[in-house]
Amino acid sequence: MELIKRAEDWLEIAKQQLNSGKYWAVCFAAHQAVELFIKGILFNNAGTYPFTHNLVLLLKSLNQNAPPNVVEACNFLNPHYTASRYGDVSMYDEETARLCLSKAEEVIEWLKTL
Repeated sequence: MELIKRAEDWLEIAKQQLNSGKYWAVCFAAHQAVELFIKGILFNNAGTYPFTHNLVLLLKSLNQNAPPNVVEACNFLNPHYTASRYGDVSMYDEETARLCLSKAEEVIEWLKTL
C-alpha cells in the first residue's frame, strides 16, 4: 500500500502546484500519481511491476479491460512525464494543468474500483 499512499500524495502535490501556478509541476505530479497508483496495485497483486513510465503499458499489465476514457486519459498524460521535466515549461498553462489533473483523477477513480 506504500506506493498507493505515495500516489495519493502526488495527487495532492498536483493540486497544490495548481494553486501556486507551477503548471508544469501539476502535469508531472499528475502523471506520477497515476503511475504509482497502477504500480501499487500491480505490486500488491503480484509483488512486482514493469519498470516503465508508460501509463498505457502499465494499464495493460493490470489485465483489466479499462474503459476507453481511462485509456485516453493515460495516453494524454504519457508525454507529460518527460515534457514537463525536460521540455519548455512555458508550454504549460492553467488549462493544460487542469486537464492533466482531471485526467489523473479520472484514472485513479477507476483504479479504486479494481
